[in-house]
Amino acid sequence: MKEYLCKKEYIYLYLGEFTFRFGNALIDIFGTVMLYKTGMPISLILLIYGIRFGIMGAFSPLFIKIASRYGIAFCRFLANVCRVISCYMLITNKYNLFIFIVTMGLAGSLSNPIANSISARYIDEKNRGKYNGIRTISNILGTALATTTIAMGIVTNNNIHILILVIIAFSLQVYFAKKLDYKPDNKYKGTYLDLFKDIIKLKTPAKKICIAKAFDIIERFFVPLYIYIALNDFVAFSIVVIVSLIIQTIILFVSRSMHGQEYDKNQ
Repeated sequence: MKEYLCKKEYIYLYLGEFTFRFGNALIDIFGTVMLYKTGMPISLILLIYGIRFGIMGAFSPLFIKIASRYGIAFCRFLANVCRVISCYMLITNKYNLFIFIVTMGLAGSLSNPIANSISARYIDEKNRGKYNGIRTISNILGTALATTTIAMGIVTNNNIHILILVIIAFSLQVYFAKKLDYKPDNKYKGTYLDLFKDIIKLKTPAKKICIAKAFDIIERFFVPLYIYIALNDFVAFSIVVIVSLIIQTIILFVSRSMHGQEYDKNQ
């Protein structure tokens, strides 16, 4: 296991994932719930997130343009600034819907490709399986800790403390990204229109990725909202989320420990 845990690039990747998930839990898990708690109708929440992901998809090519010129860490910094603005609006309930939607969309378009870009550069093919397992566990632990912290902060009305922790988490993530910083080559010569033509084609990897991402969006943003509506209790909702994340961690840990070599086949 030493090659998965002790190599400095791997450690920075795990810590970056942990801090990102800690900072981003406010948007990922509590975003739709907090909008709903303010009395916003579900139809408007769906519209907000639909536009948000439309912006994310439309402007994703910005990532390679900016990263190839200024580096991965700069993209991470810009994305996290956008996320802090979104978190501030969620916590304080001071919404400018246009800014809220645009900042969330741009944050996704600038940061979503980073994880794959960095792991493709630094992770050995033979280690990809166990690396993905440990990375996922780091992800879940960060989300679980953040869920506990956010729930306690909201219940005790310590919103400013939540925002400070979010800023610290995102700042640490930028620091870890800086340790792995590089400028990817801009090999894509097509236009935005070429990209969308590729997505529309039936049998392309881009279309499969979009479909998979759509299901991921439903799971991360709207399943929590459904659970909250069903329970109608914020504390109970938070406990359910935390217990679920702990169970996921245990299952992943046992599964990766028992079948690590199979995962390393990178299939």
